[in-house]
Amino acid sequence: MSILKMSLPNIIGGLTVVAIVSIAGWTWHTYWPQRPDSPVISEPKDGDRVKHIQPLTGWYSENEEKSDLWIVVQPVQSPNYHPQPGPIIKDRNGTWKAVSYLGKSASENIGEEFNIFLIAASPEASKRFSDYLASSADIKKWFGLGKLPKGATSLYSIRVFRE
Repeated sequence: MSILKMSLPNIIGGLTVVAIVSIAGWTWHTYWPQRPDSPVISEPKDGDRVKHIQPLTGWYSENEEKSDLWIVVQPVQSPNYHPQPGPIIKDRNGTWKAVSYLGKSASENIGEEFNIFLIAASPEASKRFSDYLASSADIKKWFGLGKLPKGATSLYSIRVFRE
């Protein structure tokens, strides 16, 4: 009986340690999820209905830490690619946030489909995107690019619908 009494506090102490470690592990993975192995657009999801001005979030992998990342929109009814303001600002934890403009205005292009691409860009491709945005802003017309520039690689894409 005395061995059981001496062991009981040790057993309770051991169970307490196991419970604390389990809760700490759950908390760590809930609030600090691990970076995925490949880049992703987390929000919106493929097939979602979206607004004219749509926030986007996602993850990038360690492979893209040194690349510029861009969001490029392509209306399904148009062959042109529309780089969005960028490059994307990447957080150190592997996440990113951006904004995309889908359609000409909030009252136009409702119901239309759009492809949204997450692009890794070489310095030359990144410059091409920046130059396009600057020249389009100068003339206040955004015709898009007929093709993605050399050095622009699509990492992930979704198709969304304007609401």
